[in-house]
Amino acid sequence: MSLPSDRSPLPILAGCAPQKLVRCAQVAAQSSCSVAGSRVAIRNMARRIGSVLLLCQFMVFAGGCEQSPHAAEDDQWRTLSIGAGVTFEVPSAVREIDGEAIDSLAGELADDRIEISYDYGWYSSPLAGLEKVAITSREGELDGRPARFMRTESVSAVHVPVVEGQMRFTLVVSYRAPAHLALAERIIGSVRFGRSAAPAN
Repeated sequence: MSLPSDRSPLPILAGCAPQKLVRCAQVAAQSSCSVAGSRVAIRNMARRIGSVLLLCQFMVFAGGCEQSPHAAEDDQWRTLSIGAGVTFEVPSAVREIDGEAIDSLAGELADDRIEISYDYGWYSSPLAGLEKVAITSREGELDGRPARFMRTESVSAVHVPVVEGQMRFTLVVSYRAPAHLALAERIIGSVRFGRSAAPAN
């Protein structure tokens, strides 16, 4: 009786699609066993095949854990009111960072994906430095007010030069991965100024 060689079935299984691994395993076992009745060889082969199947399952699972492109839709959201009728939506997971604002309504929030910085007042930054390095910079409107939107590889921002009288508004959202851009865009797009922040006639 000739015993099967100790060659691994991995070369045979390497080209198999995940859904065909069982069939490929059978082919590998048949090609490696010169004697069908060799129980020891079949057992050894089964162990190797089981290891391959387990590895493939892990790879499929790991691939499914990547950041969803619909992260903005998957999050729970809440409306943040910063005063004077100004509100915008943020993911429920973000927490406020202690800080002190002078002559304005300003603050920062963050979680493990994004950092949010806002400033509503006379001296809100027009983000001139950010605009110089921006990938895109365009004029538009935010809740009916003229605004400038800017974006780099890791930052999305908006500046509204006139909200009411001399009051300005700036919102900057920094994100740690490209997949989190959708979060930043939703936050910026959700800004509302309300009646108490109505523009001057």
